[in-house]
Amino acid sequence: VIQTLREAILVIDADDAIRLTNQAAVETLAAPDIRAGMRLEAVSTELFALLRRWRNAGNKTAARGPSFVAPDGATTINAYFAPLGSSGQRGPVLVFLEDASLLAEKVQQSKLAALGRLSASIAHEIRNPVGALSHAAQLLKESPELKADDARFIEIIQTNSRRVSEIVDNILQLSRKDSVQPEVVALDSWVDDFVREFVSTLELFEGQVSVAEAAPVEVRMDRGHLHQVVWNLS
Repeated sequence: VIQTLREAILVIDADDAIRLTNQAAVETLAAPDIRAGMRLEAVSTELFALLRRWRNAGNKTAARGPSFVAPDGATTINAYFAPLGSSGQRGPVLVFLEDASLLAEKVQQSKLAALGRLSASIAHEIRNPVGALSHAAQLLKESPELKADDARFIEIIQTNSRRVSEIVDNILQLSRKDSVQPEVVALDSWVDDFVREFVSTLELFEGQVSVAEAAPVEVRMDRGHLHQVVWNLS
C-alpha cells in the first residue's frame, strides 16, 4: 500500500535506520540507491538532523519539523514526524515528506478560484443596475422633445453602459474559464473607432488625442480584450 502512495513516506526505526520507503520518497530525496537497513544520515543529512532535533525535543505526538532543501538545491521539502507504537519519539517514526512548492501552488490555485467566484458574484450584481441605466437611456432617447445636448449625454450613457457590460461579460468569461475568441483586427480602422469613442466618452476637446500615421497592421486578438487593455492604458 505504501509503495503505491503518491506521498513520500519513510519508516525509521529507533536506531535511525530506514526500515521502509516508497518510490515517491526515493524521488523526493534523489536517492536511487536507498534501501532498507541504511542509516538515514547516509541518505539525507538534513532530514537526519531534523529527526534528531524532533527526538531530542521530547515530542510524543505527530509534528511538522522545519523545512529543508532537497538535493537538487531548488525544491523545499516539508517534513512531518509521527511516532509509531508506545515508545514515543525514541521509537520507530513515520516520516512524511511534502514538496512545499506543490503545496504553495495548491494554495495559489485555491485563492484564484475564490477570487474567480468573488469576481463572478460582483459582476452579476453590477449587470442589473447597468442594464437598468441602459434601458432608461433608451427610453429617454425615444422622447420626441429631446434636445441635441441631451441626446449627446444619452449617447455617452449608452456607450459607457455597453462598455461596462462588456467588462462584466469578460469577467464572467474568465471565471468560467471559457476560451477567448481571437480574430484578425485591422489596427488602423480599429484605432480610429477607438479614438472616436474615447474622445466622446471623456468629452475631450478636438485635437487632444491624435493618431500617428503608420503602415497598415493586422493583429490576431480577442477584440473585447484589446479594447479593455488599450482603454486601461489610455
